[in-house]
Amino acid sequence: MPGPMPKRDADRVRRNKPDIITKIGAAIPAKRPAEDRTWHITAKRLYRSLKDSGQTAFWQQSDWEYARLTMDQLSKMLNHADDAPLRAGQLAEIDKMMSKLMFTEPDRRRARIELQHAAEGADDGTEATVTDIEAMRGLYG
Repeated sequence: MPGPMPKRDADRVRRNKPDIITKIGAAIPAKRPAEDRTWHITAKRLYRSLKDSGQTAFWQQSDWEYARLTMDQLSKMLNHADDAPLRAGQLAEIDKMMSKLMFTEPDRRRARIELQHAAEGADDGTEATVTDIEAMRGLYG
């Protein structure tokens, strides 16, 4: 989505623009494929971090395989950093791939997905939830 990063849902004032949401069937939860043992340690850490990331609740098998491809490319780039200096274009491509996977909060906001943390201090075993901002707009408006 081009343009500036959208505001958090709670920070939005105008909610009167109707959104069109297309829903397609029920998604089957995808299993996270194992990491490649030959990956660079940084790629392994990033891939492991996805296991507990809220946005992966929506992921399908193709998303996980794209994450593996991203980590594979990152690993190759980092493993060859001793042979040749890193190029800005390489880093930009990895950043673009990670953005498609909604690695960071700004990426998720652009996709209109906002992760909500469990109430601080809550000891009831609740976990963070994922809110589809586009679907919430339909409720309000």
